[in-house]
Amino acid sequence: MSERVRLIRHEESYEVLFPDGTRTFFYFDDNAGRRSITRRVAPEVALQQAKEFARTEQDKLDDQSNRDR
Repeated sequence: MSERVRLIRHEESYEVLFPDGTRTFFYFDDNAGRRSITRRVAPEVALQQAKEFARTEQDKLDDQSNRDR
């Protein structure tokens, strides 16, 4: 079984953690009034973006693992 990309929720972000320790963050703001100032998205949007990114990257790792067999 190949190593997994993980999705971790933090107070103001979702972290996509790769098996090698590389990280990508998707920041959000719960306060709708602050979003225009901070240029962050709603939590639901950040979660969707993080999930799509994580799935795409996991698919790449799975494809590479399958080729290496």
